[in-house]
Amino acid sequence: MDRRRRNQSGRGGAQGHEELRAAPVLRREQLGDPLIKVLDGCSVNDHHWVYAASTTDLGYSIVVTDTATGAVREYTNEPGQPAPAITDATAFPRACSVPVAAEASAAPIAPAPLGHAAASHSGCEEAGSSLCLVDGRFEVKVDWSTADGQNGPASKVPGGTNNSGLFTFFDPNNWEMLIKVLDGCAVNGNFWVYSAAATDLGLDITVTDTDTDATWTYTKEPGPPAPAITDAAAFTASCRP
Repeated sequence: MDRRRRNQSGRGGAQGHEELRAAPVLRREQLGDPLIKVLDGCSVNDHHWVYAASTTDLGYSIVVTDTATGAVREYTNEPGQPAPAITDATAFPRACSVPVAAEASAAPIAPAPLGHAAASHSGCEEAGSSLCLVDGRFEVKVDWSTADGQNGPASKVPGGTNNSGLFTFFDPNNWEMLIKVLDGCAVNGNFWVYSAAATDLGLDITVTDTDTDATWTYTKEPGPPAPAITDAAAFTASCRP
């Protein structure tokens, strides 16, 4: 994966957690960004799918290669534009006819933690579907919804880092959303919320600063791919003196 900002360019590293998923990193290793998935949709529409999401406005080029057939798919984002979710359910149409012997006997792979968050010492409690970030100060809750009226709470993925975490909606091995709360106090006097979801489901995201009770919310209707959220003014009164 290549990344670009104006006239600068570079290559993202990758954190591999299973054969069909990787999380290249654009800036700092602990952020785990972006989230990329290759899903086996052969039983649904005879294709392998590529889903991806990034919490960035950097330009990038993502290249996915099917090493069995030689087919290649490339996805790009121009610098300065919040990255849209990639939900390509027709990425590799011929891949289903290629046998993959290793998949038949492979046991399911549980999600691997990205790291260890610092111990919570603030108001957020790691219970149920709540995700605690920034030393337990910020509580994140996510609900999903479908166009036909189904809905439910997202489940957090074990592990994560002090300022970022992952959520799943249905399958614990299928990571759907990455969210971060970043300390931007030294930059613009705010805490920032960055998020990306590789989905076209509806989303209701709530982030609460348990020290001040300030709440940040985001709602997306089912249908269109989820855009990247890059809100550098999410919590304007949360920086400590």
